[in-house]
Amino acid sequence: MVLHSGVERQHAGGDYNTRRSECEQVCALLEVASLRDLGLTDLPRLDGLPDLLARRARHVITENDRVLQAVQAFREGDLAGVGRLFLASHASMRDDYEVSVPEVDLIVELARACGDVYGARLTGAASAEV
Repeated sequence: MVLHSGVERQHAGGDYNTRRSECEQVCALLEVASLRDLGLTDLPRLDGLPDLLARRARHVITENDRVLQAVQAFREGDLAGVGRLFLASHASMRDDYEVSVPEVDLIVELARACGDVYGARLTGAASAEV
């Protein structure tokens, strides 16, 4: 199920561009073309980075891995595993990438408290164009 939080936020010129720039800074510092080129075994390389950049990169690297794990979990019918990955994804978006908002965090926590819900996470973002 996809649930619209009703929270509108502007990101096109702000958060998105900021996060993209932060990730590009990490790539330059680590001398890689893209964060896609890094895997979980590369996480120790983030230790020498400024905390903010390390958190941004950690989110992208671990999120890429979670996507691959989720594909496998879906193939195996492991919905509980997918749910755990969704919850980990949301925590990473909230804590490392800092793109969630309190209202969405509350929805995720309320969903988590329901016995029939495997997992929940932030997805998408609305932007208003004038």
